[in-house]
Amino acid sequence: MDSIILVTGATGTVGAQVASQLLDAGARVRIAVPDPASERAAPLVARGAEAVRLDWDDAATYGPAFAGVRRALLLTPFVEHSAAYVERAVAAARSAGVQHLVRSSALGADPEAPGVGRDHGLGEAAVKGAGSGGRWCGRRSSPTTPSPTRR
Repeated sequence: MDSIILVTGATGTVGAQVASQLLDAGARVRIAVPDPASERAAPLVARGAEAVRLDWDDAATYGPAFAGVRRALLLTPFVEHSAAYVERAVAAARSAGVQHLVRSSALGADPEAPGVGRDHGLGEAAVKGAGSGGRWCGRRSSPTTPSPTRR
């Protein structure tokens, strides 16, 4: 595997495990995190991951994070108003020519749902509507969904 795989949210529970398993498989991994020099990013960087800054509230950080990437796992903070983060990430991914994007969502995601469920539904719609010509898809998590930490 020689193309770069981007993992956003790589200092969180799921993102760190996915990035770690990709590194185990010999992949070139880029982690997009708020602080590339943080203690939470250090173990992945020590194993060979490239760390870049991605501040969800700073649109200028999206382009550099996705530059040169062909595959990406999009994990955003589990907060209300995250749909804007997904929309910005989708735009940056399209601009960078990302061919395969997987968006991690949540059970109950629906644009008509209240709160976080609505944001996840809008995020899924942004990914589905991107029309990238590549393979873009979503994955919904629930309390019973196997975690990457459980094999």
